[in-house]
Amino acid sequence: MITASANIGTSAPPVRPPNVLLLGGILTLTARVARCLDRAGMRPVILGTDQIRPLALLPECKRYVPWTGVRWVNGELLNATESFLAACREHRIDVVIPADLDTSLFLSRQTELPPGVRIGPLAPADRLIDLHNKWSLAQRMRRIGVRHPESVLARDVHDLLDHGLAYPILTKPLDGSDGVGIQRHQSADALAAFVKSSPPVRWPLLVQEFVQGIDVDMSFMAVDGQVVAHSIFEHGGRSRRFFEDSRVRTSVEKIVADAHYSGVGHVDTRYDPDRDDFFVLEINPRFWGSLLYEAYAGVNYPALYVQHALSQSEGNAPRATAGHVRLPLRDATICRLLGQMQKVYAVKYRLHG
Repeated sequence: MITASANIGTSAPPVRPPNVLLLGGILTLTARVARCLDRAGMRPVILGTDQIRPLALLPECKRYVPWTGVRWVNGELLNATESFLAACREHRIDVVIPADLDTSLFLSRQTELPPGVRIGPLAPADRLIDLHNKWSLAQRMRRIGVRHPESVLARDVHDLLDHGLAYPILTKPLDGSDGVGIQRHQSADALAAFVKSSPPVRWPLLVQEFVQGIDVDMSFMAVDGQVVAHSIFEHGGRSRRFFEDSRVRTSVEKIVADAHYSGVGHVDTRYDPDRDDFFVLEINPRFWGSLLYEAYAGVNYPALYVQHALSQSEGNAPRATAGHVRLPLRDATICRLLGQMQKVYAVKYRLHG
């Protein structure tokens, strides 16, 4: 008979969780990625700009390290490499994960990493920018036959007033996110009044047909142009309803394959019941706001990213459990408070991401 004491000192040592460095510049997204990693047993070191310093108050963000000397110029992090490399060495980092678009761009532009440091699926910077740009995406979808709202590019006021689309329409910044800068115009008179009272300050703009319907999103991770994990859900106030739809998945797979994209992403679509079809609105080639809903549904994308970086992904990708998901009170409250704080910081630091 073998007793428990007989195995003392002979069993394999426990496998330690990887040391993960989370790069963050957006309060809300960094918090969600950190929470997902913590749920998977990985409490990350967070190298963060001043904008996200309040995250150090959260248990999963206690290992916050100020990203000193960084300047944010036109969406690019400057003077950031030296402190990034120092953090990798000091904390013996195994995997680096970017929380938002600008830190993804920074990481994709790094030509050399310290020995032993890995990153997960990540596209080149020019591909991230191209997919994030709403006009470039509209042109790509038109070329490959993905259903999307009719869109035109307005380079100036004349183009805007002479757009040629049926009303109502939307005007959007080409590189905006989280709905910042989007305006809805019901008629030509309303558009003319808008231009006269508060003309756009940034050109060009995307002018897009407004699609009435239901918001349906698809999140995914892709490697070399192939979707390796995904989840589809319908917005429902404080809940998300997860389900499968081959039309949404096929549209996203076409875009990912055409761009030969590697990385995480989130696609906004609109389902029009009258036309019984989905229209792709935009892609965010980065982590996104619904991460925690998906983690509770069974797909933890930040953890998957780390697994792919370490070549530990095995078998079939996890699938989201069909049905409604609501966040626990703790997560819902923190997300709401951070969202309010982010609005303040977005104005203070001129950030909208």
